[in-house]
Amino acid sequence: AVDWSERWVKALVAGHAVLWIVTLCTRKRFNFQIGVFFLVCALVWASETLNTLAHKNWRSFSTQDYFDSAGFFTAVMYSGPLLLLAMLQMMNFLALSAELLVVVKKNEFKQQREANAAATAVAG
Repeated sequence: AVDWSERWVKALVAGHAVLWIVTLCTRKRFNFQIGVFFLVCALVWASETLNTLAHKNWRSFSTQDYFDSAGFFTAVMYSGPLLLLAMLQMMNFLALSAELLVVVKKNEFKQQREANAAATAVAG
């Protein structure tokens, strides 16, 4: 069982909470979200290496070895929330892209209407 009173477990949970809050508060800032997305991807990519390092050095920061060779704890407690966040970001990117497409199409139709009106005024 996880000892929730351990400092590093609290720090891990707090880090996830901060990352989620930052991501949710900046969900309309596309460029910032791209940076957060790549950070999340890099953190997930490094999870196997982190699990190996934590398994070798767990005595220096933990009361028990959570870090087995399969990486179950790391997958659930570290990578799981990050992958959920990345999935949420991908859905947000899709929504932002759809909104941008609507704006572009509205502007395109407006320009076509203005061009048609100008052509009609010249011809008339």
